[in-house]
Formats: sequence, C-alpha cells, structure tokens
Amino acid sequence: MYKFWQYELNNAGYATLLIDMFTPRGITETNSDQGAFSPSAQIVDAYIGLKLLATHPRIDANRISLSGRSRGGEVTFDAYWDAMKKPALSESIRFASFIPVYPGPICATRRRYDIGNQNSAPMLVITGDEDVGFGDPSNCLLYFEDLNKNSNANIKLIHYKGGYHGFDGYSKYHVLPVEVFGKCRLEIDMLNPKNGRDFQTGETFSGIEEFYKRRTQCAEVGRKVGGNDALRNQLKTDVVDFLNSVR
Repeated sequence: MYKFWQYELNNAGYATLLIDMFTPRGITETNSDQGAFSPSAQIVDAYIGLKLLATHPRIDANRISLSGRSRGGEVTFDAYWDAMKKPALSESIRFASFIPVYPGPICATRRRYDIGNQNSAPMLVITGDEDVGFGDPSNCLLYFEDLNKNSNANIKLIHYKGGYHGFDGYSKYHVLPVEVFGKCRLEIDMLNPKNGRDFQTGETFSGIEEFYKRRTQCAEVGRKVGGNDALRNQLKTDVVDFLNSVR
C-alpha cells in the first residue's frame, strides 16, 4: 500500500516521507492494543518530520501536507489543532493541508482540542460507509459544520459507498476481532476535561477517566476490512486533486 502511494504521489509531482513510528519503539502493531504507545507521540513525530522536510532544498516548505490511515488518520486529525501543534513544534511553519483516511472514531468518540484554534488549513477526511468504527457520517457532517463555523477549521468529508476499513489496501475482506467505537456518542473537551457529554442525549459527565469508561461500555467487537481496486483509484484521484488545489 505504501509503495502504491509513493509511486502515485511521486508520479503526480509530490515527494513522500514515510515515518516509521513503530519499529524504534519496539512496536509491531497496535490493532490488538491501541494503548501500546501514545498517539500524542506520533503527533510529535509528524511535526519533527515537517521541520526536517522544510529544510530540504527541493521541497516547497509551504506545501507540506500530513496524511495518515486508520490510527494514523486519527493522529492526522488531532495534529490539525493549534493546541496539539504548539507543544510539538514552536516554529511558525505549518502543514499546508491534512488528509485523514478512514481514521479512527473521530466523530463517535470526540476528543476535542479545538477551543481557541486559529488553524484554517484545508482538511480532507475520507472514509467508507462500511467502516463500522468511524461513526455515523451524518453525525460527522454536523460535527465538522460546528468545527468549521466555531473553531476556524476548514474540513471537508468524502464518504465512499461500499468502502470497508483499509479500502486502499490489497487484503481480501475479513473481520478483525478488535474493539470499534462507531456507535458511541461521546465528546470531551481535552483542554477542560470537566466538559464531557453524550452528544446525542445531552447527558453531561466529567473527566477523561469517565470518558474512556463510557467508551468501553459502547464498544463493539469486529472491524470489517478489505481492499477495493475502484475505491483505491478514486482515492488516488481525490487526494491528488486535493493536493493540487492547496496553495
């Protein structure tokens, strides 16, 4: 899958940098344990990569974008917010755009870092309607509308019909026996964790521990995964068109 993206992006005129965030930490996979290491560390890795690339003489420092898939998609989404950038990189340089692809449950278990955000770079979120871990797309549209209106964000959602998790990969359809949180309806302000709520019922709660306790209660087991040639090619077109539009 990475070779596919390297070839297609290079062919479109874009250099690629793949950061191995796992091997140096002694991690081989996180499907079985998403808590094996903190996604916040991956956000730091991403911004170190940005700082490094910006020094390269053949790279346009103003047009470096961040993209990730699955857990990496959730990391890409979280890295968007000023509150997550500032501790990781004090320099003024920024990512020009963000592309989370079939990210984790960013619309179903919302960890919000957007209060006071000033970043208005374009973000393209791409997922499939068979990705049960992502959450209800209608909830996502309302969520992104709120972020765009009240948090200075610039987020667009593309939702592919028939797309399972990992649709740009090459694996045959299968179900991973892992927890998914797509049916949750939880939101917490990570900058003020007293502000937690069920965004469907309006019930409030307080604290990060309570957020994760409730997330466990609404979890299900089973993530549908499978590659799709047509959607892979559509994704390539949409990603390159999006990158070409960023100025």
